Amino acid sequence: MRNFVLILLTAIVWAPFSNTQAQTLTLSMPDTTVAPGSTINLPMSCRGFDEIVSMQFSISWDTTVIVYQDTEKGQLDNVAVGDFQAGSGVLRVSWFDVEGMGQTLPDGTVITYLQFLARGAEGDSTPVSFVDSPLQIQIHRAGENPGEFIEVEFNPEHGLVKLANPSGISVAEIPTNVSCAGAADGQIELNITYDDEFSVSWTGPDFTSSETTITDLGPGTYNLRISDTDDNPLYESAIEITEPEAITVTSLETQSASCISGLGSASLSLTGGMAPITYDIGNGPGDLSQLEELNPGAYALIITDANGCTTSSSFSIAGPTPPDVDLGSTRVICPGETTTLTPGTYETYNWSTGSTSPVIALSNPGTYSVTVTDQQGCQGSDEILVQFPDDLPEVDLGPAVALCPGEMATLDGGTYNSYLWSTGETTQVIQVGEPGTYRLTVTNSSGCEGTGSIQVQTGGEITPPDLGPDLEICPGQSVTLSAGAYVTYNWSTGASSQTLVVSEPGTYGLTVTNAGGCEASDVVVIRSEGEPINLDLGPDTQLCAGETLSLSAGSFSTYNWSTGSTAANIVVSEPGTYALTVTNANGCETSDAIAVTAGEEVQLLVENDFLDLCPGESIELLVSGAESYVWTDTSNSLSALDIANPMASPDTTAGYRVIGSSACGSDTVDLEVYVYQTMAMAGPDTCIGPGTEAQLMAFGGVSYFWESNRYPVSDPTSPMPTASPEDSTTYLVAITDFQGCVVRDSVLVLVANDPEGAITAVNMITPNGDEKNDVLYFPNISKFGQNSLKVFNRWGNVIYQKVNYQSDDERFDGTYNGQQLPAGTYYYLLSFRSGEIKQKLTILR
Repeated sequence: MRNFVLILLTAIVWAPFSNTQAQTLTLSMPDTTVAPGSTINLPMSCRGFDEIVSMQFSISWDTTVIVYQDTEKGQLDNVAVGDFQAGSGVLRVSWFDVEGMGQTLPDGTVITYLQFLARGAEGDSTPVSFVDSPLQIQIHRAGENPGEFIEVEFNPEHGLVKLANPSGISVAEIPTNVSCAGAADGQIELNITYDDEFSVSWTGPDFTSSETTITDLGPGTYNLRISDTDDNPLYESAIEITEPEAITVTSLETQSASCISGLGSASLSLTGGMAPITYDIGNGPGDLSQLEELNPGAYALIITDANGCTTSSSFSIAGPTPPDVDLGSTRVICPGETTTLTPGTYETYNWSTGSTSPVIALSNPGTYSVTVTDQQGCQGSDEILVQFPDDLPEVDLGPAVALCPGEMATLDGGTYNSYLWSTGETTQVIQVGEPGTYRLTVTNSSGCEGTGSIQVQTGGEITPPDLGPDLEICPGQSVTLSAGAYVTYNWSTGASSQTLVVSEPGTYGLTVTNAGGCEASDVVVIRSEGEPINLDLGPDTQLCAGETLSLSAGSFSTYNWSTGSTAANIVVSEPGTYALTVTNANGCETSDAIAVTAGEEVQLLVENDFLDLCPGESIELLVSGAESYVWTDTSNSLSALDIANPMASPDTTAGYRVIGSSACGSDTVDLEVYVYQTMAMAGPDTCIGPGTEAQLMAFGGVSYFWESNRYPVSDPTSPMPTASPEDSTTYLVAITDFQGCVVRDSVLVLVANDPEGAITAVNMITPNGDEKNDVLYFPNISKFGQNSLKVFNRWGNVIYQKVNYQSDDERFDGTYNGQQLPAGTYYYLLSFRSGEIKQKLTILR
């Protein structure tokens, strides 16, 4: 059986395992002293047995000192011990969890007992050691995922068997060290074999005891003395209990979150603790990768070693902090100057100029920006305006100046802080009287300089203009004033031409300049003779046939008509243009003319080729030959009554009269617009039950076209197609009659899923012969197709029934077998394929 278990475990060991080291398993064999020839059971105990799924190793000893006898079961089931090499001092030990889930045992648990016979002589000793051959040491625990196994570190604590003590006592010492620094959970257990009574005495750091197992021990040396009943020493030993070094965080550093990933990290150094050590920041224990790729925030850290010893710390990961780049405020430089921009110390620089240097020098105005990147990949940027001063000197001394004889030129340099003229003067304004080039250098409040120059020339001599003597003109007449040849002209009227035409009395002045810019002037006075002459022959006019027109000029000294007449008045009877020139007593003259045209007789012309319409259409009525039009419209179907081309939209044939007028008469025309009459129309709306067919109808056409929709008709060009809509639908039809007119109409097909919603349920009849409500009648019943009617008395007997009720003249009239039924309450059931109506029926007499 042991060999079988060992073979099965060997197969499992070769399954895939993770290389992640997560914990340490300690297996311990005790130190013991036995008498030669005696038998001893060595307990194999464990610490850190946490979710262990399999283990294998070998144990060796000196066969001249002890001989393997047997194995006794401990507190772990299915431990297999292969003893086929025990004669040579080797055991193969293996175990696996048959369920593959891993087992956890308390520290100090004895997993098995090995029984040996002490065959050596007193003074002999042998280590009982955990070795890697012939069966290789392999320990695994269960991983997080099914089928995953994680390799575990193995910490062997070898035992030592000494042959001594002729007293015959056998003592196995099983110490358990303190698990964590500062704890008091150490333990020493004794397995004592002795055939007589004995006593145990312990001494240690502030400690005494007489128990075979002592617990709650701190670190230190514990001295053991076992005595017989006479207090003779049977066995003495000193056992060292140790404690691990405390877990101490010696350094904890953090890295702020990167601007690229948004994540930061922490790193630490520590001393003490037993490997493997886990770190937990709230996501469960893990290795140091727990401290990588952390979001910004505060973290509490718990550090745990293989013994479960813990310490805690805390840290915070700062969020990304973009660089605070500051290029400063606006820089003002003068032309030709240079300024330097320095953003600070970073990893990279990207200037708007394309430069990647940490410092740039600028001499041109503009907006400059830089984007920098720090060690965390965070970027920051800033921009700065470099500009010339707003009041940058722009010296403008004006255009070249011409000095006329005896003149001085005033030169003004503008408003600045300082001035230096080429003459040596330092004032804003200077006076010069000699031709030449004058230069000026100025400095503004920003210390920037500007320069300018002006050319002062000799203007030369100028001859004054001569506008002639003062003049008198007739009202309405004009005179041309001429100055002669100069470079520029400036009349008192604002004109700048060489000549000026004037027709109004007044004083007219002129200033001229020559090529050198020198000026001269002259003035002339224009007077008017008498009042203005007013001649008006009136507006242009027409002469109708046989008419004459009298033309009168008014009172003047002389008259000269274009007809040759010199009279004040003339009479004309022919069309043409008649002109007249008159003079007054001062000899001033004026003229006027009038155009006389021949008026034509009014004759209206109708320009329409036809005046026929289909119903619903409109037509433009168009007449011509007059200046104005007035229409008479008794049908109120014209768009306007005072234009030549109104739109007519009559419903039926209509007559219209139009009167056209002009200066030489009027004319009247009567028009009739014929509207075709049509009999084209669609049939009545209808109602059907679900799944039935509707008969559509249209009349009065020579062709038909039914518009398709979700439920098309059987034949779109038929006057009587059929349709089977699933719900209520309107069908549109276009009908063309023999006159070519198109009439559009529609048919509604109502699909009644519930007859009771479309048929009025009758609940009373009064069969008294007054022809009012004498019989049971249902409106719209024919729209639901085949039906069946049954009438019952109050005992449920059928007193009337008929299939396809109201398909003929037969009606229920309150009789049964020819006899009148008594007044009272009855019931009927009206059934259709799509539903039924149940209703009480009262017969009143």
